[in-house]
Amino acid sequence: MSKTKSISDLVTELQKENERLQSLNKIFIKACKAEFGYDVDTIHKMLEKQRIYEERRAMKQQGNTAPTGAVLQGQPVPEM
Repeated sequence: MSKTKSISDLVTELQKENERLQSLNKIFIKACKAEFGYDVDTIHKMLEKQRIYEERRAMKQQGNTAPTGAVLQGQPVPEM
C-alpha cells in the first residue's frame, strides 16, 4: 500500500535532504582542496583549459585551422 504524505512532510524531507547535500558538498570541497591543493572552481577551469588545448591539438593534427568549442561561441580562451 502506498502511504500518502502531506505537503508539509514532503517539504520537511526536502529541507533535510538539501541540508545533507549541502554538508556533503562542503566536505567534497574540503577534500578536493586537501587532496589536490586546488578548490573546485580552479579544478573546473584547469579541466576546461585542458579540453581546449586537446581540441586545438587534434585540429592541428588533422590540418584544420577553424576554431571550435568555446572560441566559436565567442567565449574567451582561458590562459594556462
